[in-house]
Amino acid sequence: MPRGQTTCEYCGSICDRVVPRAVAARSVSGDVFNEIRRSAAWANRDSSRRQVSLPQMPPLAAVAPFLFFAVFIAVSGFIALMALAMSGVFGFAGMRMGGPLGGGIALVPALMALVPAGFVALGVVMFRKHRRTLNDFRNAPIESHPALIAAKRTQVSGGGENSSASTSYFLTAQFEDGSRKEFALMTPDLYSRLSEGDAGVLFVRGRFALDFDRVV
Repeated sequence: MPRGQTTCEYCGSICDRVVPRAVAARSVSGDVFNEIRRSAAWANRDSSRRQVSLPQMPPLAAVAPFLFFAVFIAVSGFIALMALAMSGVFGFAGMRMGGPLGGGIALVPALMALVPAGFVALGVVMFRKHRRTLNDFRNAPIESHPALIAAKRTQVSGGGENSSASTSYFLTAQFEDGSRKEFALMTPDLYSRLSEGDAGVLFVRGRFALDFDRVV
């Protein structure tokens, strides 16, 4: 049987073998990467015009989480303080009215204060995590790599009764040495422009993929 052909499992006739685009791209990855390096997109990757056109993190995306965590911590802290204040009032009143046993009712609001206090701790941890992510992004250099788009996916979070759903977008890139790495996408527009098996110049900054110039 000629190479590149196969037998139909239904009628027994000989037909061309269909190779998925992503698989075909991986099988000739060496040629693909050479083609990328010879392309105009690769030659212009470091030009000032191309660098300026790369997407940046929207100011709202950087500031909004800080505002949310600040409000979250403030409200939780206020509730914890109010519960502790009630514990003091109940303890004082109980001691005057019922002795040491009466003062035990102060434990109820004191224990209730542990819940909002835990939310305060959680808010501080999330605040510091977001600040670290933002600093890593700002300090990371913009890099360009010849790459194949091996996969892409979405992740939906939230969407409860009191919150709206948010969608995050990711791609997995395969590089010349065969290694793969997943990046978060800066904009949903980039996700819609990508297909698995695309080959071209990938612009990344830290753990984020900024843009992609398709060559093949």
